Amino acid sequence: PIAGLTARDALTKIAGVKLDETGEPKNVLVTAASGGVGVYAVQLAKLGNNHVTATCGARNTALVKDLGADEVLDYKTPEGATLKSPSGRKY
Repeated sequence: PIAGLTARDALTKIAGVKLDETGEPKNVLVTAASGGVGVYAVQLAKLGNNHVTATCGARNTALVKDLGADEVLDYKTPEGATLKSPSGRKY
């Protein structure tokens, strides 16, 4: 439960993301998206109809995509290391 609450608080209290689709959709970047907090953060951010770009290792890209991420970056590639969104979105 701590990982889920941490993800919720980071999204809502720090980033100002609405989880109930009442706010304006944002571009959300979730680093370490296949980790404990990251798996919750991806799913919660998608609840609010936000665009989610996530980073993880190559072996977890399918998992993170299945969680709902719109874009998944392998952090070991040049694009992933610089957090460059394939669609050119800003965070």
